Parts: sequence; structure tokens; C-alpha cells
Amino acid sequence: MCAANSVETIRDSLIGHYQAEHVFELTQALALYDFYQTQVAQCDERIEVALRHLQTGVEPPTAPIPAARHRTRQPNGFAFDVRAALYGMLGIDLTQIHGMGPYVALKLVAECGNDMSRLYPLILADLADSTPLH
Repeated sequence: MCAANSVETIRDSLIGHYQAEHVFELTQALALYDFYQTQVAQCDERIEVALRHLQTGVEPPTAPIPAARHRTRQPNGFAFDVRAALYGMLGIDLTQIHGMGPYVALKLVAECGNDMSRLYPLILADLADSTPLH
């Protein structure tokens, strides 16, 4: 702390000069953010339930799920383990392919279905990373 600044001067500088319209705007923005976070959480729950429903009747994989290539949690990632859900449904871990994270793997399955037999020729031709998926 600089000798010229007393504790009272620093305390007074932290009080601020809040204007009512700015506080109102921040309150509205926070309420909207909280609402959107609730909506996203509900969507995540529905996606998780749908993936669990798609796993019924599928023989679970015998091998344990491979270690994740990237262990960092994405700030806007899903609230559940997408890798484990897709691995239970497909029997392979698509995130082992270079450049394919949980979101892209989920989008691939949503767009193309769960028949991954068409993906194996790409892996064998080295157009995709040759990391073992099982």
C-alpha cells in the first residue's frame, strides 16, 4: 500500500458510484443468464435420458473405456459424461480419433446414426487417427 493512501481512501475508492439504471441492467442480465443456464441444464438432462434410452438392448462393451485424450472440462460442456454414454451405446470411443471431442462425437452420431462400420475404412486408410478405439 502506498504511504500516501490511507485505509479510508482505499475503502472509499472501492465503494463506487453505482447508478440505478446500471444496477437494473446488471440485475436483468444476471436473471437472463441464470434462466439460460437452467434451460441448458434441462436440455442436457433430456440428451442424457435419450442416450440412456438408446443404450437399452445394446450389449455393453467388454473392455473398459479408454483414457480420455483431453482431460480438460469445457466451460460449456455437457453436465454428464458424453464419452461414457456414447461408448456404452457404440462400443467404441469416438473421441480417440484426433480432433473429435465429446460434442463432435455426439453430433456425428446424431447426424449419421450409430452404425460406425462406415467409419472403419477411414481409420484403416489413415484418413483418421489410427488410435485403437476399443
